[in-house]
Amino acid sequence: MRLSHIPVLKTSAWGYVWIFRSIPMIVQLVPVAQCSVERRYARGTDRTPPPAPPRHARRAVRDLSQGESR
Repeated sequence: MRLSHIPVLKTSAWGYVWIFRSIPMIVQLVPVAQCSVERRYARGTDRTPPPAPPRHARRAVRDLSQGESR
């Protein structure tokens, strides 16, 4: 794709390669591993994992719209 004569395709391929060559693989894998470990070994009496980030954000927005505070 980087050898393509189509400017949009050439630019998007260059950006894709630049991003993934600039960020080391370990940095890409650490957040995934951390989330998995935290969900597996969550603290608490009932041992329920913490909400995933999208669910946590939705809950925070819902709480703000209902006027609840923690």
